Amino acid sequence: MNQSVLCVGKFDADGLDKLERQLAIQTASIRRLRDQNLDQGTEDEAETAAMDTATRDVIATYGRGITIAPQAESRPLIPLFEADGHAVPAALKVDHEKMGYDFYSVEVIFTILLPKDEYASSATFDLEITDDATNVARKTRPIQLFPERQDKDYFRADFEGAVGIDADMKLSLPLSVAGTVVPFLQLTPEAKLKAKMVVGPFSFPFRRAAIEVTGEQSQKVHWGYNLQSTLKGANTFKSMLILKVAKETTRVGFEADLQIVPCKSSWYLIRQHLPPIPVHAQLVVELAR
Repeated sequence: MNQSVLCVGKFDADGLDKLERQLAIQTASIRRLRDQNLDQGTEDEAETAAMDTATRDVIATYGRGITIAPQAESRPLIPLFEADGHAVPAALKVDHEKMGYDFYSVEVIFTILLPKDEYASSATFDLEITDDATNVARKTRPIQLFPERQDKDYFRADFEGAVGIDADMKLSLPLSVAGTVVPFLQLTPEAKLKAKMVVGPFSFPFRRAAIEVTGEQSQKVHWGYNLQSTLKGANTFKSMLILKVAKETTRVGFEADLQIVPCKSSWYLIRQHLPPIPVHAQLVVELAR
């Protein structure tokens, strides 16, 4: 239940020219501010040289682009509950048997393949859910997301956490006594039982970030990460959804639009002015048909 491609986002010649002009204006402004507070000297000359080097490096990076490895993994939940001997929640059983809906857990994974000395300073993911259902009322939609807006307090450190699905077919986080997410490798049977987890656990890469989420119960979902750490090299971001899919639907997909702002420690003087690099990906959700 795995579908993976490689996508590259980069600036074209016109975009690079515009970026170069913007950086020239911004670095000139920085230099004027420096000159007002410092006498011309070695320190100022060193900063000027550093900005010139950083600008050339930024232009090269935006011209080379960013490679993203997106992936979607899906699992039909009702057969999984039944195979494991768990009762399907009554409301979802009625939706399934009387209304003709299936339910899928879907993990959407975006691995940003950056050079070892680069990191992402921000990342946004917009997912539009598409399908071939002709009845608008029966269009595929998420009934659960992770993360949601109320989950933002869990994103205070960089670690692999655990997420599962509970007996009510809702996404569940096993928490420690202190109220923090239990690391994936430290999940105990007691913590799993307390979280009422019946499916999972699944590993989830938490990042130290300020996050925003919009689009719960909608076919258009947005996740934004203002990253507060500088993990260099490849970085993985994951979003989880529980989808409600009409039985007559034969195709479900995601139109994914990502915007990534790359950064290096040597770009410290100009990094706040860097624009995002857009990347578009199309993902197919495999259905048990």
